[in-house]
Amino acid sequence: FLHLSTIQSSNQLASMLLTNFMTRKSIRHANYCSSAFRSKYVLTTLLVRVLPFSQSFHTVIGSSSSTLALFAPFHPWSYFSTGVLNSSSRFYSTETSSSLSSSEDAVKNNHKTRFISFVTDIEGDKGYFDRFVENSSILEFESIEPNLTPGLDFFPYDRRVTFKADSGDDCHGDPINDDADSDANTDAEDHVDKCRSILVFGGDVCDKGGNDLYVIRQLVSLKKRFRTRVHFIMGNRDINKMRILQELGTGCSSSSGGGGGGISNSSNREDNAQGDILHPHGGVYWFRNTGLQGDPTSIDKWYCGHDETSKRNDGSSDVELIHLLIPDRAADRLKWMLKKTMGSPDAFEFRRNELKQEKMFLAQRQGCGEEDSICHVSDEEVVESYRQTCHPVNGILGRYLSEAKLCLKIGGAMFMHGSLPITPHVLSRYKEQVLSVGHDDVDAKKEFWNWFFQYAIPFKDDVTPKTVSEWVNELDLFATQQNVAWVRNVTLSEENPNAGGRGMNDKPYNLFWSTIGGYNTLNQNCDVATEFGSLCQYGMGWLPDKLRNPTVVYNGWMVDGKPKYYNVDDESLLAYRGIVQDFFDIAGLDVIVSGHQPVGDIPFPIQIKDGCENEGTKRKFIICADTSYSGDTKWMNNVDGGRENLGRGVSVSGRGDVAVSEILLEQDCDTLDICSIGFRGIISDGSHHESVYHLEGDANYIGLPVDRNMFSFEGSIQDDSYDNVQWYVKSKLQGGKYLVSTGKGYDVYNSVAKIRKVTDA
Repeated sequence: FLHLSTIQSSNQLASMLLTNFMTRKSIRHANYCSSAFRSKYVLTTLLVRVLPFSQSFHTVIGSSSSTLALFAPFHPWSYFSTGVLNSSSRFYSTETSSSLSSSEDAVKNNHKTRFISFVTDIEGDKGYFDRFVENSSILEFESIEPNLTPGLDFFPYDRRVTFKADSGDDCHGDPINDDADSDANTDAEDHVDKCRSILVFGGDVCDKGGNDLYVIRQLVSLKKRFRTRVHFIMGNRDINKMRILQELGTGCSSSSGGGGGGISNSSNREDNAQGDILHPHGGVYWFRNTGLQGDPTSIDKWYCGHDETSKRNDGSSDVELIHLLIPDRAADRLKWMLKKTMGSPDAFEFRRNELKQEKMFLAQRQGCGEEDSICHVSDEEVVESYRQTCHPVNGILGRYLSEAKLCLKIGGAMFMHGSLPITPHVLSRYKEQVLSVGHDDVDAKKEFWNWFFQYAIPFKDDVTPKTVSEWVNELDLFATQQNVAWVRNVTLSEENPNAGGRGMNDKPYNLFWSTIGGYNTLNQNCDVATEFGSLCQYGMGWLPDKLRNPTVVYNGWMVDGKPKYYNVDDESLLAYRGIVQDFFDIAGLDVIVSGHQPVGDIPFPIQIKDGCENEGTKRKFIICADTSYSGDTKWMNNVDGGRENLGRGVSVSGRGDVAVSEILLEQDCDTLDICSIGFRGIISDGSHHESVYHLEGDANYIGLPVDRNMFSFEGSIQDDSYDNVQWYVKSKLQGGKYLVSTGKGYDVYNSVAKIRKVTDA
């Protein structure tokens, strides 16, 4: 409807745009004849930089904030101007006009960009998942009819998550409909323009939020419909569920009728309450010699030395050792596994409650009422639900793991659950091999990285990756092979339920992978069924010999609540920074995004190269995104009545009922470089928060330690001479203020600071 040749003034342009808006009710459905207007960024520039200053803008729609807020859903979030939308709108920017200039440059250079949205460590929290989708720039819910057919597609909900219709249309005239339920649609998606928005989930999908099945089903459903636009990363809480069927037995899990993990159609297992007795468990290796329940040494002593007498040869008694045995009843064993070996003390009862809610939903639809007798969920039903969920072929978590990767690289962005495996051994090697001869020695660096890539695939010793891409490919291949081994493990158990895990000849108890530990347990005279344990080991923090495990799943970027990049001991600081900087350089990265370690109520950015000292250098970041304890973040003394965390509320997880964060990476569709990093959501005090940081341009302080000479804190802590705690700049707030944060152990503290004098920041 718009022809540039007919435009005589900004007022005329404004009038035409707004008249069309009022007629069609939505700017996003307009067809622009000029290719210059196919980019949202041009449209946004017109709305933000032209319309507010034209008479027609106020003539057509008025100037009230409520009316202006109508425009918010149709603009790219990161380019709103606080001059147009104020804090009364849910959608407003906290960034200054400097971000607009950079975006206009991108428009002038005809750069097409897309958004990569990232969320991690949802851990079964339905409330948080729903808030994330409702807050998201690229996702939304759509109404559907529940699918009550038993199996992997069982979906007892009346809405599902999907991509917004305009979240990938920047590079297309009309949206491509890749929302079909048919699997045949996935082949077409392989040829879709690469400029479509993407969702990356960073791992830890279950355990602590009370609605594991809901979250897994929503994510897997989205992946099925948008295969190339949804990516999963393996977390430690995901990987450790591979142990369930080996140590709990397969039961009825092989039935294709219950793979969704919900209410099973199998016969009532309550009659088998006392009969679901398992072979004795040999213990878990990380409890060895601890004297805790599950200590393999104590279990072996009890079984191998047991006789009719009350005393053993070593003087210990059965009474002293029997309480260290792992339960043989399936329900009791599962409760012990979840609580003592998977860090999920409430997961068993959470699953019972979720199954009860499903029963109530089904009973209501069938007109049967919601009596407790109908909706009662037994221990055995919970066990069966876990068995079904964790089946590698027929289970919904099995489907998730088969689609997930250990590490994902998309152009200038890399995603992993934890961090690079910079263990003490790696630091020592770098100091000895690189720093001792000079950090600029190319040959020394090459030799170190050849060693590192081999060290960082501890599951394989016959391959030496030479590049970052080769290393990532090895991780991907390993995960795929281990999934195949997991299928074989379960298949063997289903074919011969009495033999699974026995493996070590004359032992009167089962030796599972968790009893032995380590990589390549196939070579340790164990049953072939334990081979998949190498991936379980990769998801652990420590090896059986107590050394740190070189894994991207369990290592972290933080130490004692602060970034290692600025806080490892003085002797290792140069080595740690050198490794990180070198990795970014050789991998061609702009940002690494991860989860695993809770960092408060918004993600924690760590700036790798100090923009204040290296003007003109593109800034690079690590983003730690696990906000799973948002409800516990503490606000330090602030003015104006102070800010206060609204707490956990009714949420069963540590996130509370309010805080939510979406990370948005803006990526150049041609070069795949990252142009900007944005945070969008609500902080723990209930205030809305949006900001965007461009990686090139004027210097900023985001992700750097707070300079006390430059910043002043609000409240009583601002000038305490005895306060030697190091704070870090997390984000820029409205009004030129900054959110700063520090930590101690698992405690995270927020405060607000501002620059002491006007600068170019």
